[in-house]
Amino acid sequence: MQLFNKLDECNTELKKYSHVNKKALDQFVNFSDQKEKLIKRKDELDRADQVLSLIPLSFSYSFVSCGSLVLFMTRVQFQGRSLQKSLRHCHH
Repeated sequence: MQLFNKLDECNTELKKYSHVNKKALDQFVNFSDQKEKLIKRKDELDRADQVLSLIPLSFSYSFVSCGSLVLFMTRVQFQGRSLQKSLRHCHH
């Protein structure tokens, strides 16, 4: 009996919204879902940003330094080969 009373009450409340366009309601539901997903994604990105902020800058600078060192050594090696070729041509 209580269940039927509650159901009647809900139906009465729903009749107040009978003028609402079905398409507008569908859009509202879709936008609400999208909003929830975007909020979750933003929270994930914020957490990732917090984790990344814990990495010391010196650590990232060491990668830059290593990259610079490798580039320098590669150039020295290339120029060394060019110099060797030039010297060989001079001796012959």
